[in-house]
Amino acid sequence: RSFVEAECSSKKPRPDLFERMRQLDPDEPTEQEKADGHITKHRWMTFRDKLSSSYTLGFRVDGIAGPGDMKLRQKDFASVRHRDEVVRELQ
Repeated sequence: RSFVEAECSSKKPRPDLFERMRQLDPDEPTEQEKADGHITKHRWMTFRDKLSSSYTLGFRVDGIAGPGDMKLRQKDFASVRHRDEVVRELQ
């Protein structure tokens, strides 16, 4: 899922999402976000979508389950952004 409309207007501070953002890309937070030590859920989801195929293709794969114990999880797809990468992962 990407995000719902109600999350766009929420201003609730999310220090947990700020830390996750810093772990993924230390240069992404603005100076104000660094000073505040938090971001909003909308800011997180926008950032997360930019890192995935949601930004370029309009969808993202968060996981795949197959027969037996074959599973590919969200972390396997976290940085899959482009069509050729999606196709490669689905083969």
